Amino acid sequence: TFSFSEDIISQQFNYEKSTNVHYSKPLKAVRYDFEANKITNPLLTEGPYKAIHDFTSGVGFAINEDNKNCLLYPIGTFSIARSDIFPVQTGNEALIQLTEPNQFFYLDDTYFYAGQRYERDILCDVFVSKRTDIPILNKTGTPVLVEFYFQNSIANYDQGLDKLEEVVPISVHVTIENPNLKLINHIYNFDSGSYNRRFDISECFYGKDKALFNMKFKIPEGLDRNEFMNRFERPVLEQFEETIKKSLKGLEYSPLRIVSPRIKVENSNFIISSGVTGTAESILHFRKVNDSRIDQSKVRYKVQADSSKKCANACLKKTEIQTLTGDPDFICRSFDYCPDSSSSNGYFCSFYDLTVSDPGITLESAPACEHYSKSTKDFDIATVDQLYGSVKEAVLRKEFKFDIETKQKKIYTFEPEDIFDQTEGQNTGTTGSTSYFGRFDLLFRDTDFQQSYFSSNPSIISRKKSMVSVDECARLCIFEPTFNCESFTFNDQTKECKWANLLLLTQNITVSLSSIEAVNGSSLFIRDPLYDYIEFPFKVTALVDYSLSNVISPSECAFKCNTEKNCRSFNLCKKDDETYRCLLSDSNVHNTEKDPNVVYSAICSHYSIRAINNFEEVVQTQLSIKPQSNILNQSIEGCAEICSFQDGYLCRSFDYDIEKKECYLYRENLVDKNFLDLGIKSNKNVNHYS
Repeated sequence: TFSFSEDIISQQFNYEKSTNVHYSKPLKAVRYDFEANKITNPLLTEGPYKAIHDFTSGVGFAINEDNKNCLLYPIGTFSIARSDIFPVQTGNEALIQLTEPNQFFYLDDTYFYAGQRYERDILCDVFVSKRTDIPILNKTGTPVLVEFYFQNSIANYDQGLDKLEEVVPISVHVTIENPNLKLINHIYNFDSGSYNRRFDISECFYGKDKALFNMKFKIPEGLDRNEFMNRFERPVLEQFEETIKKSLKGLEYSPLRIVSPRIKVENSNFIISSGVTGTAESILHFRKVNDSRIDQSKVRYKVQADSSKKCANACLKKTEIQTLTGDPDFICRSFDYCPDSSSSNGYFCSFYDLTVSDPGITLESAPACEHYSKSTKDFDIATVDQLYGSVKEAVLRKEFKFDIETKQKKIYTFEPEDIFDQTEGQNTGTTGSTSYFGRFDLLFRDTDFQQSYFSSNPSIISRKKSMVSVDECARLCIFEPTFNCESFTFNDQTKECKWANLLLLTQNITVSLSSIEAVNGSSLFIRDPLYDYIEFPFKVTALVDYSLSNVISPSECAFKCNTEKNCRSFNLCKKDDETYRCLLSDSNVHNTEKDPNVVYSAICSHYSIRAINNFEEVVQTQLSIKPQSNILNQSIEGCAEICSFQDGYLCRSFDYDIEKKECYLYRENLVDKNFLDLGIKSNKNVNHYS
């Protein structure tokens, strides 16, 4: 890990640009800080910005420092891609990888010693190479003269150690012969090994694309809060991040998705705030080349599709593409999106397990085709729920702990007492919050309920409470006992919460203006109908649907399913006019790989209600009767699915052992306690679900 500052100067054009560069091999990332925007995009029109390149996902993040707007893009598609990218040479479509630290200022065998010169009033040893392998306008072959200036006092060959000193040049001169252009790059303030985490991309993700949490720890006995912060703040944060990574072992994710942790001390405890983010949209993990495709003889699989984004989504998610192709070993690395010659307006995706970086693979001209290559070899596909779930399970199973050894060889062990959610923007604290807020969508800002409308409509019921958090407001709406709460408003200034059965489905639905009014500082939230459903793209159930209607959004179809008593899932199929066919079903699907009723569809997706929603949780409780079966190494959701679709008997409840990750399935249900002895007992490690 290192950082440095640089000034890039072109005397011919009277041009000078200052940049700060931060490099991290552990995070596989590079960040550039620019004084003013160089990207032509409405999100980043003014002010300084930072560009973070993630070499796990292949996605770049350009973040305006003033307004915090984000622009996401495949690395290499904008000119800010610089010395961090080391192409595997075959052209603009090649795989890219992070330059190794010792390659950043590396002098290979083509460089020769050219004597001493003064640079910035410093006597330097100069090393020169004339090269043709540096891409100029995405093409190699142009002669380029590169000159490295090393301060004379340190740039020496150490005969005793028989190795080159690892030093940094103070300047690099690059002269391009055609066009005749000279660039001077002055390098300052090189800092090696600094811990400062400067790669925060969390501000580019919102709502359900980010899970923020707090962990509560005890300050070791004998240390006051000031001594703890002075001695342990940095090593605790470092070890905390490493322990987060250990808890995510086995998942494919970018380490940049771990939100930079912060510490706050409260009495004899300290709280670490962190989180995990979602991954960028699938299509951004691929670099696009227009009017091109790979030789069709190399196609492994071809399917119909109505958008390149769906193809990217299938290609990126390994289980999805393996289910789609029926090949459990297939790893998709690129695809073509081309018109279907057999259809007047159809398209198809051709999937490949190779890219143009592979030997003998080239692109061919194909008008109207689009070629997409995976930018990097690694995959960043784990969901927010998977990441956060793994962290929570590590804490609940007492596996999340780390040791710090002092200079006096004393070892302190840190283990969290609790993990709890926080809502975005919440100050670090012990009060915590829940995931209730994540079940709602923001509909309008600076909007509140119109009380006169409520007074004139007796069917509208509302309640209010002051001095609460936005997450508590969401909880009050969800657990309202007297009516079905559909929306709430929260005022950031007064902390007043109002919740009601007023139904305002989505922004696409015409809202009666008489039911709401403009109020500064107040925001209007509605229940997210899709929250309780799992999406299976490119899938559709072949079972008979009992209801068919046209809708304008997936949320509207989910709402229709929620209002039908027997609806457990729905198929959603895109129509030519940008609307959808919504087909409700009383069946439920959670294992699309094994269910014979699930088939492929190029224009449809299947949504099944989460199995765990069928059960009511009773914490720290278990049954003492003999279970019908027990299942090892399962999540709570997995146990709910197994119980819901148990063929051998009617499963009506299960116990889940948090430490063992084991579930016990029963025919009996807590409802039976009135006439059966279920042996109900307390157990802090087990929760019951009926």
